[in-house]
Amino acid sequence: MEPAVQGHGGIVDKYIGDAVMALFPDRANDAVKAAIAMRDALRSYNQGRRRSGQPPIETGIGLNTGLTTLGILGHLERMESTIIGDAVNVAQRIEGLTKIYRAAVLISEDTLAALNNAQDFSIRSVDRVRVKGRARPISIYEVFDGDHPDLARAKLENVDQFENAVAYYHLREVDKALPLFEACKAAARDDSVVEVYLDRCRRFLDDGTFEGPGELLDHLEWREAYDTKIEEIDTQHRVLLENINALSAAIKTDDVARIDAVFAFIERYCIEHFRMEGAYMRKCGYPFAAEHGQEHAAFIRAFARTREEAVSGRATGCSRFSASTCSSTTG
Repeated sequence: MEPAVQGHGGIVDKYIGDAVMALFPDRANDAVKAAIAMRDALRSYNQGRRRSGQPPIETGIGLNTGLTTLGILGHLERMESTIIGDAVNVAQRIEGLTKIYRAAVLISEDTLAALNNAQDFSIRSVDRVRVKGRARPISIYEVFDGDHPDLARAKLENVDQFENAVAYYHLREVDKALPLFEACKAAARDDSVVEVYLDRCRRFLDDGTFEGPGELLDHLEWREAYDTKIEEIDTQHRVLLENINALSAAIKTDDVARIDAVFAFIERYCIEHFRMEGAYMRKCGYPFAAEHGQEHAAFIRAFARTREEAVSGRATGCSRFSASTCSSTTG
């Protein structure tokens, strides 16, 4: 595993039992590419185990992106270098979730936003989850480039169907989610994440048990963590948040005119304000201007997809549009 990490700009911080803790200081893309390379290396290793009559082993990889503290911990007689911080803790929680979803590689919403070209990878939204140490739920995504080629192809062909099913499940419209998950299962019988959701749907229909973060999908509150401490930019961000909430409200009431008006506003916002924000941050010497630019790019991609789903939803029925767009606008 270590050559796969080092070959993509990573640093192995330590070994913890059967786990590897690694840091990728330059780009989130490096971490995702390393995870895919680790999956390829494991596949080759397991071929040798099978030839010798041993069972294959499986691993789960969790990735998160954020600020960390790198330094020396310990006592004079026993010291070691390590990284600590919330971002590290979340990565550990996500790695633990790979056992629940039986998914090989899971990444956080922060890692997805930090990717330079997310479309270069095979990625699908998996869930909104609460992790220990975080007050609000986070979105997690599966990277399945390292799966067996047949399984990866089937997942890719059914991404939209799968994500719509996940959205329906979180809206508790399980009668609509279940047939979509069953279709995904028919296309890829080894899709373990689909199996998890099929079990959840059946439990919901049997006894009403719902497994979700319990958050409202139609309203987002401004939080201190959103502040850049640049008043002009924070004011504009609040306006954007208000319009995203207005979009969710319009979707729930099927107010087509209001939906179109908000879409038009957000399109103008992306063109005018994102460019202005980038220039203003560079002028002020904002230390995270580059990362903020990547978040702008991720927002534009999500907005384009949401608008595309809106057009598709009008052609195929409003309930599908509501489910998929609510998921996109709050993810």
